[in-house]
Amino acid sequence: MSPNVPAGGGGGPTVLATAVIDGAPAFVNSEQHAVYTFSGDANNQSNCTGQCATVWPPVAPPPVVLADPWASFMRADGSRQLSYNAKPLYTFTGDSAAGVATGNGVDGFHLARPAAGSGNGVPPGNPGYHP
Repeated sequence: MSPNVPAGGGGGPTVLATAVIDGAPAFVNSEQHAVYTFSGDANNQSNCTGQCATVWPPVAPPPVVLADPWASFMRADGSRQLSYNAKPLYTFTGDSAAGVATGNGVDGFHLARPAAGSGNGVPPGNPGYHP
């Protein structure tokens, strides 16, 4: 697992990292649960609200200034959400174990993966980067 960017959340700051899931690097949270994107979202705009956000909890951003490709945006409910390459990020309540991605391909959600050629997904110099 390679640490990447701190992300605030329920019990305090957590860390997004990369881990190999289904044969390729994917982002995971501090519990090593998979992180997802939703095909129904627009750039830095979540369309997963209400019951959707209960099943697919948004990943909260860290309390730091983020460098591209990381960003945060205001959700309709007033909370902030972390995005990678303008894609809002989520976890899935159905993932009960580390390294499992049972939500991949479900209802338009897909594993969040580092951009090709980006190494671990976060360029050095990003304030959230922890080698």
